[in-house]
Amino acid sequence: MQRISCCLVILGQLGATSWAQQQSSSVCRDVLADQLKNRISFNSGSAFASNMQAWMCSQRNSTSRSSNSGGLSVGVPIDGVPLQFGGNLSGSDANSWFNAHCDQKSQTMSDQQAESVSLALLPPDAIQAWSRCIDRTTPTSLQRLGMSPTTNASRLTITITWQPDAIRLDPPVVNQFLVAGATCENPLRANDRLSGSQAIICTRLANQETVVVLNTNQGSPPSINLPAFRPLGSRDQLLASLQSTLTRSFHYEADGFDFIFDQRIVGLDTNCVLAVSNHQKVTFSQNHPPNSFRSFGPSDHTLDALIPLRRVVGLEDDSDDDNPPVRQIHLKTTGSDIQLKHTISSSGISGGPNGQVMNGPPKPSEQLQESDFALIVGPNDLTTVHDLLNGLTASCKQE
Repeated sequence: MQRISCCLVILGQLGATSWAQQQSSSVCRDVLADQLKNRISFNSGSAFASNMQAWMCSQRNSTSRSSNSGGLSVGVPIDGVPLQFGGNLSGSDANSWFNAHCDQKSQTMSDQQAESVSLALLPPDAIQAWSRCIDRTTPTSLQRLGMSPTTNASRLTITITWQPDAIRLDPPVVNQFLVAGATCENPLRANDRLSGSQAIICTRLANQETVVVLNTNQGSPPSINLPAFRPLGSRDQLLASLQSTLTRSFHYEADGFDFIFDQRIVGLDTNCVLAVSNHQKVTFSQNHPPNSFRSFGPSDHTLDALIPLRRVVGLEDDSDDDNPPVRQIHLKTTGSDIQLKHTISSSGISGGPNGQVMNGPPKPSEQLQESDFALIVGPNDLTTVHDLLNGLTASCKQE
């Protein structure tokens, strides 16, 4: 038996609607039924709400058997009081709901309650198809009724405004207020009267698109459709911390040379490919011995890397020095998965004991495939960067 884990917010009974609104709702419920047909067996001779109620009743036993895996979580306002059922649905309130709706069948779900259940089971694209149907088939409110969103991180404020006119002074009465992808502190209820301006405060659910639909006896404003909310936590926060730690310049002197590394963490794309750009410039330092022989001289080059984090199999620190000016952390992949672009602006070698430098001309960029890439890390940041990289790679591999 399929296990279901979701949170359903079942709205109360709705007030009377116009014939046109009833017809449009019926058409859009057909959209929901079509989207659910691979999950729920619909009896063509039964109403949409009857089919959804039968499915709800069928889940009681399966959720009891799957209680160790979370089961079904349901919220059903009975007489206006939202009851939260979780785990294996063994609470007395849950039993009462199932007895009334499934065993005795003395109560039936409304069409709008059934719609709310179905929205909790559908992916965002299916919910948007339903909301577009509502917008297309429901009479509009001719700008007297407005609904607009304001977002701040996970907080969503839905502002609903109503402007009376000389033709109709009575305020709209709510028939239906549905929210998918968010939970609201003060949602509108059926038969609520709208007046002036009011704000509905909601919290968006992570990684879910948000759809808001309002239907009244005087028409409906356009529905709200927001893209998926990506919280600044986990991956985004890890990336921001990695950028602030590693996007910097490192400057140190060693063996008579000045080394300058400008490193930039460019970003992380949707496929979890980390983009890094390293620019290295080497010049003679003031302490460079005039008669020393060097196998290399001043140089200036850039190395751009694309590192697929899902292919990273290990991180290695290659510095054995007790007190190095910088450290290196190598990201190692399973194969030659790292794409490199190596651009040499200038290069040179020492030609002999007098330190004479022979400069080479710029070279065209090279495209390389490697299994190893080194990030330059400050000595005090080694542990921090290890943790950030491990967190990012783990997050990517969980997808």
